[in-house]
Amino acid sequence: MSSERLTAVRNALRHLMTGVANASLYAVDHPQVERFCVAARTELARAMADGRELSLLLIDDDLICDGSPLSDTLYAGRFCLALKARGIGHLRFLPGISPGELRSLVGALTKAGQVSGELCSTDNLRFGKVEVRYAGG
Repeated sequence: MSSERLTAVRNALRHLMTGVANASLYAVDHPQVERFCVAARTELARAMADGRELSLLLIDDDLICDGSPLSDTLYAGRFCLALKARGIGHLRFLPGISPGELRSLVGALTKAGQVSGELCSTDNLRFGKVEVRYAGG
């Protein structure tokens, strides 16, 4: 992964998790949360400037992007915990993602969001689970 893409992904995670913290304090529709979602969208667009989607994979306690672990920062670690708490093992961001789609993600990752129903994928944001199977021998 290029250093520019890595930096943009880490910045996007920082903005998303700061948005989650603000949404937990105030509400998902608070102007501060919107500001962080717009900032996260800007960084995600930078990370996907080449037209490729961005895929994050949660394996144990590691967040993997393009084969590189991202869990070595405070915000990536918190993002891992939030995904794990919601049962999300795979997250795909597609070019064209909107701040509204990110606001929905932020709402789902707040502590209050954990009691709500099933997460739904959108046009530019896809949720998934990772299942590891071992071949019998």
